[in-house]
Amino acid sequence: MSVEPAAVTAVGSFASHDVDEVVRIVAGEFATFPVIPELPARGPGADMIGRCLAMLADVSGEFNAITTVTGWQLSGSLTSNRGSVIRRAASWLNEDLDRVEEQLRGYRGPLKVGIAGPWTLAAAVEDPMGHRLLADAGLIRDLGQAMGEAIGRLVANLARRIPDAELVVQLDEPGVDAVRRGEIPTASGRGRIAPIADGPLVEQLQTCLGAAAEAGAQSAIHCCSSQVPVDLLRRAGADWISLDLTRLDGLSDGQRAVIDEELGQFIEAAAPGAGGLIAGLHPSRSVTATAAPLLGLSNRTGIGPEQLTTRLAISPTCGIPQVPLSEVPELARRLHAVRRGLLDQESPDFIG
Repeated sequence: MSVEPAAVTAVGSFASHDVDEVVRIVAGEFATFPVIPELPARGPGADMIGRCLAMLADVSGEFNAITTVTGWQLSGSLTSNRGSVIRRAASWLNEDLDRVEEQLRGYRGPLKVGIAGPWTLAAAVEDPMGHRLLADAGLIRDLGQAMGEAIGRLVANLARRIPDAELVVQLDEPGVDAVRRGEIPTASGRGRIAPIADGPLVEQLQTCLGAAAEAGAQSAIHCCSSQVPVDLLRRAGADWISLDLTRLDGLSDGQRAVIDEELGQFIEAAAPGAGGLIAGLHPSRSVTATAAPLLGLSNRTGIGPEQLTTRLAISPTCGIPQVPLSEVPELARRLHAVRRGLLDQESPDFIG
């Protein structure tokens, strides 16, 4: 893997219906570490849950799904005949990959693709009876196995399309901390699903990350929880951990000290340019204000910017479907200014 020091990337979601325009912006503004975009504004099936379910339904009819007033629900059909919403999701995914292939023809370097993680998916989707998949251990096992196969197929597809790209599969797991803490509501909303122990959590993540590795890709896990379980994600085998670094400021000193220690150990153990921290930042008008959470982590852990940058990529805190597409280049410009400042701390941009 040859990720440039402090490369600028994105999490995946953009605000547009026009995949051609989005892919052009991604190729231009996030050229150091481009990403396969998601365009959830197109409707159900373009969101990360719908896209993932389309890939799973291609593996097993068990994961054919429909939309309901509460979100996504398995249809109960075990045939290979997919419903209209899943067919549409699969069509959008193929269209997106076609456009990325056209725009990145001949590209060499890292390329990231996101897929909903197994625990976030299990917390968001209901079984045919209206219960969350999270409450069914058997369905969870089936889900992990199907996701492993779907990831392998996705990596092989991208490798055929963009053969010189160095692929990174990112599991989007915004819900994994809530699953771990037992904070996911039941379908009725009157109760909570019991916490899932670390053993099963790690096992399912390992299944997905292992499938990525077996297919020849690196792996990342994105979690924008304020108390991201860094040690759990490390034990799952992620090469990269992606988190909203700005949320650490809202923690108590004790909570932040635990995450700092775990992040410090993870970053120091990562291979330069081949893993480490994807730091989510809120781009502000001031470059120094944007960089402050990252510099704070460096100061607290004792990992100097010189060492940190070789194990670092920079991104917005999460997907940016709320940011008008016309404003994305300016957002990216500020993140690139942070990058220049980290690489050259005498930079006027970084100081002012």
